[in-house]
Amino acid sequence: MRSANAERRYKARQKRLRRVGARPLLELLPDELLEKYSRASEVDTQVKHLWGRLLVLLMIYAIINDRDDSLHSLSDVYNSQAFRVFSGKGGHKTWHSSLASRFKTIKVKYFEDLYAGFLAEVQRKYGKRLNKDCGHLARFDSTMVALSAALTQIGMRVGAKPKKGEGKVQVKFTIGLQGLLPTHVKVFCDQGHLSEEKALKAAIEGAELDKNDVAVFDMGLKSRKTFQKFDQSGRLFVTRLKDPRYDKIRVYKNIKGRTSDNLEFHSDLIVHLYESGGDTVLQVPFRLVVAQVRSGENAGKMLYFLTNILDMSATQVAQIYLRRWDIEVFFRFLKQEIGLRSLLSFNENGIKAVLYLRLLSATMLRLYMWLNHRKDYKGSKFALQDDLFFEISRAWAPFIVQSDADKEHLSPDYQGIIPL
Repeated sequence: MRSANAERRYKARQKRLRRVGARPLLELLPDELLEKYSRASEVDTQVKHLWGRLLVLLMIYAIINDRDDSLHSLSDVYNSQAFRVFSGKGGHKTWHSSLASRFKTIKVKYFEDLYAGFLAEVQRKYGKRLNKDCGHLARFDSTMVALSAALTQIGMRVGAKPKKGEGKVQVKFTIGLQGLLPTHVKVFCDQGHLSEEKALKAAIEGAELDKNDVAVFDMGLKSRKTFQKFDQSGRLFVTRLKDPRYDKIRVYKNIKGRTSDNLEFHSDLIVHLYESGGDTVLQVPFRLVVAQVRSGENAGKMLYFLTNILDMSATQVAQIYLRRWDIEVFFRFLKQEIGLRSLLSFNENGIKAVLYLRLLSATMLRLYMWLNHRKDYKGSKFALQDDLFFEISRAWAPFIVQSDADKEHLSPDYQGIIPL
């Protein structure tokens, strides 16, 4: 009979042996899928070497290996022997200027459709487990990335133009994070979408949500007419308001004095809201849950949670909104580990193409973490790098021969890791 310590070691070893490596993730993006969307979008028409498939594999490989900060780095990766084995591209080489030109003109629809197809593959293989572990909440928010205004003709001005030089412009990425997966994506480069009233509204209205999915968003979107439109279209939502004006219709539930985590609940009401900045009451009933922070730096602060959902408790409504923080963590992950700060292009077409490739890589890494029960982004990324190196080494092993000439003869025929 094993001791308690021996039993723990045995279970830890069994868990390591069951660890999911890089290959199952790469198999979610088979050559058949890449070729299907390549043909449909005609992304490779009149292109000799920098095919859409190779750009996809290049970005995945470069991001996982922290070599994605510039087009010079990408060209070095493309020309490396390791990427040659990984992609099966043969001996062709490229330069940063060629990559810049390709991103500038490539058909973005290829990457949009490919990402949607990839998510469908993820749902087919892991959907039930993902929904059980990660839920259905669709958290919506935006993040901004700066570009030099001297290098681009697009972007939003935030604040006054500097007295010297062109300064910076911003590109806005508005994303819906549904469960674990970033499923709804919008890129805004025009000044008109600087306001979240427009950007978040466009993203939520454009999202394909099931009737039971809940859209969660912050106070950047506060238009009462937008809330009314969501409600009339059957879109469930939870948001938070700042000290709203309202007429109380009735008490929905008596919850005064109840506590949950760091909140003490004051009221759960059905209300009519006043329209923003006016004295007109919107004759649409909403549910307003009012709570107060009990302790910490925000102790005493009143929180107003607004929703059109009636069949859940006030505690659940508050908890749903607090889960909105997940997307803030996701944006930090995109910028720190997936390189979102490096847009690699100065036109809208290239920026959108690069975004989809970064989201694809981000989703792969998050799946890797989830499948292996890991919580640390940096450690998980290093482990995935190691797994990828192992796959490349294993693929290259049959072609290790004595003669360099023989190696050159054999390696171009190898079709890469993905199709195996």
